[in-house]
Formats: sequence, structure tokens, C-alpha cells
Amino acid sequence: AKAVERGENWFGYYWSPTSMIGKYKMHKLDFGVPFGGKENWDGCIVKAEKDCADPKVSSWTKSEVNTVVTSNFKKNAGVALDFISNRVYPGNIMNGMLVFMTEQKASGKAGSVEQAKLSDTSIFYEGRNYQAVIYAREKLQAGAEVSGPAIIAEMDSTTLLLPDHIASVDAIGNLLINPINFSEA
Repeated sequence: AKAVERGENWFGYYWSPTSMIGKYKMHKLDFGVPFGGKENWDGCIVKAEKDCADPKVSSWTKSEVNTVVTSNFKKNAGVALDFISNRVYPGNIMNGMLVFMTEQKASGKAGSVEQAKLSDTSIFYEGRNYQAVIYAREKLQAGAEVSGPAIIAEMDSTTLLLPDHIASVDAIGNLLINPINFSEA
């Protein structure tokens, strides 16, 4: 980080996704060789030089990131489990979300709102122009809250969120819209 902030070049190893990659726009360099295999990596490369007499040329290993759920969630989640099992967050999206979350000290649900932003726009409502944000509905996670004015777009519908209203995503993915000062009786 200090090298980048001083305008200096930096070469090294860093994992992705991470806020460091997103914040400083680091780029992966091609090693020019493929990954040399799990046996070479685990049995030699990661060990001390004295324990690895014959290392083979190799690029970096690819680490897997897995989603972990409780057995109760797995049993009761239904289609939510299908969604979680098949979701993919591209590295650049995850890096950007991690930068936001680090800089804003944000929670996971706030991060989902940030990564759901598509673009800024304006809307005209009751004789007045408002600045608004367009969000991708499928990227809003349970617990996320969006304040109006906003537009929440998805494949088969568009939701206009008026000023002084808030949209909350419930535990099963429903979008609940209420006035900001709403309280359930």
C-alpha cells in the first residue's frame, strides 16, 4: 500500500479477492507456466527449501472459496440453497465490495447494497426531480435495506422506490417496502 501511495512500483504475491487488490487496482501477471500440480505444490513448494530438493516450475495454486451452511439451514432452505450453491461473485465485484466494506466499516448486508448498485439516475415525482440509484435486485441479500428514491431492476419487473420509503429484503428474499417512519401495529 505504501509503495502505491508513494507512486512506486510494487511486485509481489497477494491473494484475491481482497480489498487490497480492489483498492490499488493490482493486476495478475501471467507466470508463463501452468500450475505444477497439487503434489508438487503441497509436497514441495510450500515447504522449507531443505524439505524440497526437486521443485517443479509452477504458477500459483488456485484456492477455492466455499459457502458453509448449517445442517438446519440446508434442511429448510429450499430454493435459497439452490441459489447459494450456484452463485458466483466475480473477483472484481468481490474486490470492490471488500474495499467498500473496509473503508466504510460496513456489514455484509451493507456490502450487498453497495455491490448491487448499477448506476445513478434521476426520477421525477410529484413535480420534483430527485437523484436516485438503480440497483440490481438479484444482488440484494437478505437483510439489505435500500432507501428511496431508487429503482430496483430485475429480469421481469422494475420497482420504483419513492422518496421517504425504504425497501428491506427479508430472510426468503421478498422485497418489503414501507414509509421510513412506518411501524407495525
